[in-house]
Amino acid sequence: MAATIWTGAYVAAYLVLVRHGGNSPAWWYIGLLAIGVAPLIVTVAGWLSRLALVASAVVLALAMLVGLLSIGIFLLPSAVCVIVAASLMKPTSRTVSGVG
Repeated sequence: MAATIWTGAYVAAYLVLVRHGGNSPAWWYIGLLAIGVAPLIVTVAGWLSRLALVASAVVLALAMLVGLLSIGIFLLPSAVCVIVAASLMKPTSRTVSGVG
């Protein structure tokens, strides 16, 4: 949950900074962040588990590296939160469809 909120605040700060600089935001970057947050949201809802968190951590770390020359370093807390959550999450045998 914390990583989702932090990433949302990061996106808001990114949009404000880019618009304040007189530029247009890189919408592909916003899309990359949305792809990174989507597994977090469905994990919080209880539908997915550790694999979704690992995928989210990879995407958020990639977004951090891409944005490193500007404010990308501020994604570090999100990536760390997701990595910690994935390492603490107990593996389950439950599938998405509930069968198996």
